[in-house]
Amino acid sequence: MTFESSVASRIDRIHDRFVASIPGALVGDALELPRTLGLSSHPRVSWSAVLDNPMMAVLPAVLLGGADRGVSTHVLDVAGMAHLVALIGSLCTEHIEGGRGDARFMALLTELHRARDRALFHLRRVDEHPMTYEWATAVTRRAIVHEREVFEGHRAPSWTGYCQASLDKQGLAFPAGVMAARTERWSDADQRRVHDAIAGAALGLQYRSDVAGWMEYHACGVSWAVVLSGLSHGRCITRLSDALHDGKILIRMLEMSCDELRRAAESARALGALEVVGWATQQAEISERLAL
Repeated sequence: MTFESSVASRIDRIHDRFVASIPGALVGDALELPRTLGLSSHPRVSWSAVLDNPMMAVLPAVLLGGADRGVSTHVLDVAGMAHLVALIGSLCTEHIEGGRGDARFMALLTELHRARDRALFHLRRVDEHPMTYEWATAVTRRAIVHEREVFEGHRAPSWTGYCQASLDKQGLAFPAGVMAARTERWSDADQRRVHDAIAGAALGLQYRSDVAGWMEYHACGVSWAVVLSGLSHGRCITRLSDALHDGKILIRMLEMSCDELRRAAESARALGALEVVGWATQQAEISERLAL
């Protein structure tokens, strides 16, 4: 089995466990969710087939499970469940905030949140860690507000602000992995490595996505590449493209992507998680080639 197929299989096994835990009346809705969210035009498509970056859906479990520190199967299972259903739940929340979703959809979202919180309960210790899903939701909303203010012209764009907003948008990526390492009583240094591996992977992909999709984001008036260049979303696409390349804005963002993915690889290597090292290194090389 290839690494990619192993990741896909892990995603689908976790989702199967979630579906088996919910009321029977909602099973059909859960299996149709990718199509409901507009991620596929086909019925009952697996989550592993529709996610842009499948590895990010199981990164905490792959990272901790591949480390040479030793992690219980139970902790890996609950961390994997918490992380995946939190991700799916966030997509459902976006759907609702877009004015969509009926009573059954809301009931399914409740089950996703219940599964997330039930899984995370098993990772809690007496000395509570601050990176809960409540924290993740709060920092994600902070990033959304920050971006809205920038794109509407109420806040001056800056590279520092871009980096902070990008990090805050990754809030949901952290609780399961960080709290699982804490539950296993890993050292503070190793807990930091878990955090840095997740942050590096998430930011590296985010920065590259902001480059790859800048024209689409520009059409919606939400391109970081454009505002960081000091240009207006009102300019024609050809002139914007020339200016972004001349100003090396896109190259800088790709170099940032490469640096973050290499940070993820270095942190994973320090933990002994070699599969994550290989994946992050490969992703860094993709960003590096695009920057040439």
